[in-house]
Amino acid sequence: MKSDKPDMSVRDVAEKGVEKARDAIDFLLDAARNTAEAVQSSTKTDKEPAGQAVQKGFGFAKENITAVFDLAQKLVRAPDLKQAAQLQADFVKTQAGIITKQVEELRNLSEAREGEEGRPAAGAKAGPGGDAKAGPAGDARRGGAAGAKAGAAKPETPRS
Repeated sequence: MKSDKPDMSVRDVAEKGVEKARDAIDFLLDAARNTAEAVQSSTKTDKEPAGQAVQKGFGFAKENITAVFDLAQKLVRAPDLKQAAQLQADFVKTQAGIITKQVEELRNLSEAREGEEGRPAAGAKAGPGGDAKAGPAGDARRGGAAGAKAGAAKPETPRS
């Protein structure tokens, strides 16, 4: 009769494989983060909401990847299939809550970005009702969230 418990040598190999994979993913994520930070720094976008969203995204990715590898480590060490199934169920429940919070944080940053885009540009004149207008074309060219949310295109500047 076969046992539900994994052989110790198989478990050791699996555990080493999980650690090697974790190290490789950490290296790649760190390299990607460093590249993104360098680009943001050179373009001066690191303090803007979009830059903050990128930074948060990398932080969330790191947290989620760490959680997955922690689960993998626990699964390798699980004494039987029943325990492994329970670990998996607990992980899914916990991660669902964590990801919901992460999405909310990114949504808040996105809304902050929309709010900044809706502000009048320096030197813009306020039209009736206090809205800054870029020209007489109404909502399509109006500064503010109404024009931006309506998906209005900005008029192109003629090329010489």
